[in-house]
Amino acid sequence: MVGLNIAITRLSAWNSRPIAIPASSDPVAPAKRSGKALAKAKSHALEDSTPVHSFSTLMADLAAVVRSTCITPGARADAPTFEITTTANANQLRAFALIQAIKT
Repeated sequence: MVGLNIAITRLSAWNSRPIAIPASSDPVAPAKRSGKALAKAKSHALEDSTPVHSFSTLMADLAAVVRSTCITPGARADAPTFEITTTANANQLRAFALIQAIKT
């Protein structure tokens, strides 16, 4: 029992020590942006000159790639159908490749 009291006393003494906090660290200060991030925000373009997308503009751009199921005009209801998929542009292909990389 004495050993437990000594351990608790030592632990409480250790817990009550003052913690050294650097004067410059502010937990609510905004993060400092890097030079590359500032340049990207100013130019609204990536290093390869492609435009920077927000999430909503990227989704709108990706939504332009569609697959349509078609049937010939005047065909019977049980006639075979075929699909046409729009061709993705370079930005859309890059986005799809990045999504695939995340999924794997």
